[in-house]
Amino acid sequence: MRPTIDQLIQKYWDGESTLAEEKQLKDYFNSGAVDDAHMSLAPMFRYYRSESEITTDFVPDLSFTQESKPKVRYLIPKIMGIAASLLLLLTVTYQQLDMDDTSYNNKYTEVENPDEALAIAIEALGFLGTKYKKGTTPMSKGLKNLEKTDVFNFTKN
Repeated sequence: MRPTIDQLIQKYWDGESTLAEEKQLKDYFNSGAVDDAHMSLAPMFRYYRSESEITTDFVPDLSFTQESKPKVRYLIPKIMGIAASLLLLLTVTYQQLDMDDTSYNNKYTEVENPDEALAIAIEALGFLGTKYKKGTTPMSKGLKNLEKTDVFNFTKN
């Protein structure tokens, strides 16, 4: 059963028409044998036909859609490589300068007199003892507090 023009128009307005049914409507409205009840829709279908016949040689410029990589991304790895190279060069140069420094050889001299060497050793050990006691006092307080916890109590099961 072939649908009537009124049924095709209703399907068209509801958005349920197929391409073949829309072609049938276009052919009907462009044929010139349009019923008076449908004359109000004829200009719309003629407009569709006239618009579909328009041709142009315009070619849109789509170059903006192509990805162009920012130049900054190319610069960042190069700058990082240069910075790392300079840091490495400066570190090696600085260590070479430290190794060439012979001033540490002049700080210590040999003492040939045993009594003088003993006096220097006693003085150095006394200095070391005071600094050692001053440095270990806070640590020993912390250990005493730690010994009170159950961590070091090995007698309990």
